[in-house]
Amino acid sequence: MVTWIIIDTYAVLLIVCFGKEVFDLTPLQSRMLELVLEIDEICKKHNITYYLTGGSVLGAVRHKGFIPWDDDVDIMMTRDAFRQFCKVCETEMRDDREIITMINTPCHTKITIKYMNKNTSQFFRSQVLDYTGCGISLDIMILDPLPADPEAKERHIAEWVVYNELLTPFFMVNERLWKYVDLYRQYEAEIKRVGKEKVMADLYHRLFEAEPAESNQYLYRWGQQLLIYDRDLMGTPRYMDFCGYSLPCPEKTVDFLRATYGDNWIYLPDEANRETHTSNMSPTMPYVNWLRDIRPAIDSEKALADFVARKEWNVQKAIPAHDVQVTGYLQTALLTELEFQADPKLSYEALAALSAPELLTRVDNYLRTQISGPYLKNDIYVRLPDNTVALILRALLKQGEFARAGKLLAARAKQGAMTDELNAANACFTTIRSLVRYFEDRYVDEGDVEPLNEMAPKLTAALTAYPDHLNLLRCELQYILLSDAADTDEATARHAVAAFPTDTEVAFWAGRVLERCGHTDEAAALYQTASATSNGVILMYLSEKNQGGINHD
Repeated sequence: MVTWIIIDTYAVLLIVCFGKEVFDLTPLQSRMLELVLEIDEICKKHNITYYLTGGSVLGAVRHKGFIPWDDDVDIMMTRDAFRQFCKVCETEMRDDREIITMINTPCHTKITIKYMNKNTSQFFRSQVLDYTGCGISLDIMILDPLPADPEAKERHIAEWVVYNELLTPFFMVNERLWKYVDLYRQYEAEIKRVGKEKVMADLYHRLFEAEPAESNQYLYRWGQQLLIYDRDLMGTPRYMDFCGYSLPCPEKTVDFLRATYGDNWIYLPDEANRETHTSNMSPTMPYVNWLRDIRPAIDSEKALADFVARKEWNVQKAIPAHDVQVTGYLQTALLTELEFQADPKLSYEALAALSAPELLTRVDNYLRTQISGPYLKNDIYVRLPDNTVALILRALLKQGEFARAGKLLAARAKQGAMTDELNAANACFTTIRSLVRYFEDRYVDEGDVEPLNEMAPKLTAALTAYPDHLNLLRCELQYILLSDAADTDEATARHAVAAFPTDTEVAFWAGRVLERCGHTDEAAALYQTASATSNGVILMYLSEKNQGGINHD
């Protein structure tokens, strides 16, 4: 059942009810859902393969719909599929819809493609000089084949970054430009010699029309960030619930999410790190109405000249600005190294005497530095003694921080040969990661993973080798829930809670074990602890349980 409720002249709320599940959508999400369902209908009718992508896949897995604070929908399809989609849209697309590309809409100076509702308005800061294409839309991301040859691949990426920058005069698109400023200048000179139209057409052909001799990866056509995916992640679409509808996701759904968001994909970010977009929006007012009022008030020629001048200044400072940033990172790394050398509390002996939680608290500043994005992207390593690094890794792994341990291991591996201690930590990390991923994959589709009875010996061996490691205790509790009841169920659940009394995920899984054993009051108390978790899948289960909804056993 679908119900529309008019709230006021400018806002619409869509409530979708399917059985006991209710999706309360914002006005913008309602319009976005309309658009994706239209595309889905067209693609199904003409056997065109597309997939949800980005946060929309994350929402399908973690929330069975939109991420609650999300304000867009993204889909992706291959280059050939998009050509077919455009062809059928000539007859299938509604008159009040429009496909916006950099080819058919010159003011759209981005390589992303929009499927737009003309009867709505949504203005972003980057559209201040746009004269069309300003309605609510969803983004269509194209999966372009990336050359397999390493030299051709690097050249392709370089030209892709430069093309993005040449396309828009308004702002710096990609922070990687500092690596390719010389190539950017070469193309600027070529534009002065033969004209921008020819240079951009030649680049467009090489990047988005020519087929590489061999390709096992896709380059995702989104200028702001370089995203590369193995082609085999996509495969046959996996249909998942999205606001009560069945919509296609990449076949290897969880691997796709890991490739996009890392091993912590399942966790909700804190409020400060939740991504949203800033725009002025009306779900019921055609954007042309606003443009009639806004355009006369803008001196377009002066505004464009100012944008071009600012863009040139940003290009000029790209390399020195990057160098200044890296110098600052290197100074911080050196200060951290000196701190470990000078502070007795940070010596190996002092750290080894601490419990894992105490140790991680003491080295928190070091970890925040070493595994932060800027340090990892620029290959900056804080040079601590290997035995100290191994000690930190063991603490991370015991406390369930295998994702952070993986980043630290990767940073250290780039420095050269690993010691026996580090190799042992790496073996522990690999074991824990494989087991955690097993249960995450099983959540999406148990048919994609080995049978439970074949995995069990690996879990038993890991628990023997690494007793009281948080991730492994979580896995053991999930195994119990998936297997036949055993006499040790209650003891295992209580042991895990005693070992990690404040861990929300242990509380959740132990609560489910104890509930199955008939200890409902004890389970209820553990669910209360679990409600503070940031694990999106657990939060969805608890929400459904509170509504008397689906049982995932």
